[in-house]
Amino acid sequence: MSHFGSFAPVPIGEAIITKPPVVAPTTLLSEAILPLVCHPVGCTLVMEQQQIVGIVTKADIVGAIAPGRSQL
Repeated sequence: MSHFGSFAPVPIGEAIITKPPVVAPTTLLSEAILPLVCHPVGCTLVMEQQQIVGIVTKADIVGAIAPGRSQL
């Protein structure tokens, strides 16, 4: 039972994006933002040799290019 009101019961398989945007770990931030702007998604998969090695979000990119960000 859902605690979020009266949402219709929708299986997650019907809500997922089956062909999400993908970038390589070597992709520049300026290029990685393009799939996020061109597609209705909030993140892009980072793949290397057919394996997911990470996920990059719009917030990750903004944080990486923002002036005064802390170095990790």
